[in-house]
Amino acid sequence: MFVTKSPNRIRARLVAVVIGLVLVAAGCGSSDDGEPRSLKLLAHSSFAISESTLAAFTAETGIGVQILDGGDAGAMLAQAILTKGNPIADVIFGIDNTFLSRAVDEEITDPYPSPGLAELHEFTLLDPTNRFTPVDYGDVCLQYDKEALINADTASLFTNPYFGGQLVVQDPATS
Repeated sequence: MFVTKSPNRIRARLVAVVIGLVLVAAGCGSSDDGEPRSLKLLAHSSFAISESTLAAFTAETGIGVQILDGGDAGAMLAQAILTKGNPIADVIFGIDNTFLSRAVDEEITDPYPSPGLAELHEFTLLDPTNRFTPVDYGDVCLQYDKEALINADTASLFTNPYFGGQLVVQDPATS
């Protein structure tokens, strides 16, 4: 998931991408008998979108969205792969670059060359088949004071209680 650095732009872009993907998949949930259309969105557990945003989308498009909690990104991808012959969702959101090659190899999605791709940084375009649309990007870096760690067992940096509460990283749910 890739695209912009500004938190407000990320939220706006995320909503726009979800809406775009939902519109692409809308045919999956359409009905010819006048019944309301709906679709299922499989997303990772930390995916957050407000009820008011979903309601506004439904009011604007007539399409309801049911969000399926896929667990973490790996569990979500495993679900999508295991059910690819009979998909449990119309749209998938939240496959990160560490799982992208597996998702592409498994051919769990159809190609969709988003018109927004032209606006993206070239380095975010990791899928030449257009089966996955970049939404967001961010780095997780560990910075530390070498002097403070001279006598520390750096192999246990993450599990050593001495360092408890001293590690700060980007929250992917809010970045």
